Amino acid sequence: MKILNIAIVLVLVTMLTAIGLIYSGFINVGANVKHNSLSNWLLTTAMHKSVKRHAQELSIAMPELGDHSLILVGAENYDVMCATCHTPPGQSASPLAQGLNPEPPDLQESGKHRTEKELFWVTKNVCA
Repeated sequence: MKILNIAIVLVLVTMLTAIGLIYSGFINVGANVKHNSLSNWLLTTAMHKSVKRHAQELSIAMPELGDHSLILVGAENYDVMCATCHTPPGQSASPLAQGLNPEPPDLQESGKHRTEKELFWVTKNVCA
């Protein structure tokens, strides 16, 4: 029983400390300030786990992504909606992309590590 009481007190102290830290305004949320390694890990892990979970819940039929007409439409959409932040291959980052924090991922590289449903979910819900 004593261990349970200690655990409850530790959880409460941790929660109050977190709330105090949040309300103190001490955490700099400026886009020009890099996250520390703990914050970066927390945000990155939360994003990856969220995408994986929500993409699994999709109940849509994925189109044949090798279809040439879809590739052309996708390239046009990328150029209009994505290229400003996600630098196209062989080009240098736009001034906007250079100022973003976190830095926009290289879509060629990050796309290799996601399922089709995850890519769809990210495009629909994170980039909107």
